[in-house]
Amino acid sequence: MTAVAAPVTTGMTWVGRQRFPMGSDLFGPEERPAHEAEVAGFWIDPSPVSNAEFADFVADTGYLTVAEHEHPGACWHRPAGPGSSLERLAQQPVVHVAHADAAAYARWAGKALPTEREWECAARDGLFEIGVVWHWTDSPYRPHSVPAGNPATTPRPIAAGTRVVKGGSHRPSARRAQPVHTSAGDLGFHCVVRGDSREPDRGRVCLVTPELG
Repeated sequence: MTAVAAPVTTGMTWVGRQRFPMGSDLFGPEERPAHEAEVAGFWIDPSPVSNAEFADFVADTGYLTVAEHEHPGACWHRPAGPGSSLERLAQQPVVHVAHADAAAYARWAGKALPTEREWECAARDGLFEIGVVWHWTDSPYRPHSVPAGNPATTPRPIAAGTRVVKGGSHRPSARRAQPVHTSAGDLGFHCVVRGDSREPDRGRVCLVTPELG
């Protein structure tokens, strides 16, 4: 008998098409202004990609991460530096992955990295724990808007080649810019799958516009 592969969305959580409050006027200028955003339906992993899951990807592909190419120090399987290991850490979030590493895993898994809108929508719905590690998104960093007048409220200009990372704070609106070629010991990622054949919006254009940068 031929084994039937499990759907790629097995174990994922569905987030329906919706409008939601994004950003905040209460904290840092990079989170302002609070505004309404909209997402099409998508599936999201309820937990960040784990060390065990990333190890399966590496075993299957022979992939070397950016950190492994650039220096012999800390990397995904030596998270505390030389001499460390993943012992008792198999189900912990994989860290020390650059944006390209996270995107490569997502492609291998038949998934994608979430946009900032998708990530924040899911976080506001309480679909996963935040405040443990930062998570890559696929959205280039840019201010929500550039306030006029008071320089103290104007977000600092950000260089090209960055993506928004989310989740390192207990606020869903918290965000920062992360250069795409860097990794860190508190930076992992979730994956998403967009659209669902059982949903009434199947075949319609996703309202989250692909962002370039």
